[in-house]
Amino acid sequence: MPGVVFLQGQDGVPERHTCLGARARLREFGKGVSVLLHLDEAAFDRRFKILSAKLHDARRIMQERRRRARQMQALLEERGRLLGRLEEDAAARKAAEQERDKVLNRLYRAGQDERRRLARDLHDHAGQHLVALNFGLRRLTSHLTDPKSAYEIDKLLKQAQDIGSALRRVSLELRPPALDEFGVVTALRHLVNEWGRATGIAVELQLVGPESTLSTELAITLYRLTQEALTNVAKHAGEPSHVSVVVLFSPTHLTLTVDDNGVGFEADDASTLALVAQGKLGLVGMRERMSLVGGSLELESSPGRGTTVLARICLVKDFCSDA
Repeated sequence: MPGVVFLQGQDGVPERHTCLGARARLREFGKGVSVLLHLDEAAFDRRFKILSAKLHDARRIMQERRRRARQMQALLEERGRLLGRLEEDAAARKAAEQERDKVLNRLYRAGQDERRRLARDLHDHAGQHLVALNFGLRRLTSHLTDPKSAYEIDKLLKQAQDIGSALRRVSLELRPPALDEFGVVTALRHLVNEWGRATGIAVELQLVGPESTLSTELAITLYRLTQEALTNVAKHAGEPSHVSVVVLFSPTHLTLTVDDNGVGFEADDASTLALVAQGKLGLVGMRERMSLVGGSLELESSPGRGTTVLARICLVKDFCSDA
C-alpha cells in the first residue's frame, strides 16, 4: 500500500504504520529484528505531483502577494502625492481667503470713511444752505402783503423743513454722530429709544459687564448689527409686545443678543441662499458684517416662539486663535 510501513516485531506479526517517508538503520541483523518498507512508485509520483502542485500554488500566491504589495506601494505613493496637492490647494485657498478678507476689510473701512464724509458734508454744507434758505424765506414773509404769496412761502418753508429732516435722517443712517462724540453705549441707548418711540414697541437695553474700549470698526459693527436686528423685528416679527437688547462685555468677547416674542420663523431655513430667495437681505448683511470682523452670528427661532439673534465678536485675537 502506498505510504505504509509494516514493522514486524519479535512475535512475527507485522504492524501497519502510515508513513510519508522513512529512513531506517538496521544495526542488529542477527537478533530477529527486521523492517519491511513497502514503497510504491506510483505513490511517489502522486506525492511528487501533489507537492509540486502545492509548491506551484505557493509560488503563485507569493507572486500575487508581491504584485499586490507593489500595487499597494504605488497606491500609497499616489495617495501621498494627492495629499501633497490637497495640502498645497488648501494652503493656496487659505491664502486667497486671507487676501480676500484683507480686501473686504479695506473696502469696509473705505466705505465707512466715505459714509462719515458724506454725513459730515450733508450736515455741514447742505444743512447750512437749508438754514440760510429758511431764514431768507422767513425774512421774505415779513415783506409780503398778498395772502396768496404768504401761503406759498409757508409751503416752501414746510418743504425746506421736510428736506432738513430727511437730511438729518440720512446723515444719522450714514454715520451716527453719537458714535464719535459719546461712544457706542450712548449711541446704542439713543438708537434703542428712538426705535421704540417710532415703532411703539416696548424695548429695553441691558449692558452686562464693564464696558470695553472698542475699536472704531467694532463699535460701528455693533451699532449696525443692533440697528439691522431691530429693523428686522419691525419688518418681520409681526406685532411683538416686547424686545430685549443685551450687550455682554467680557475680557475676551463681546456678545450682542436681540430677542423678540414675535411670530418667528423656521431657523433651519436661515441659510444664506434661502434668505436671499426670501428677500431677507438684512440677515445676509449682518452675517457679512460679522465675517469681516471675525465674529459669528446665530439665529434661534421657531414659528410662534419669537426670534433670537446672537452675535459674538472676539476681542482678544490670540485667545480666539488658541480656542
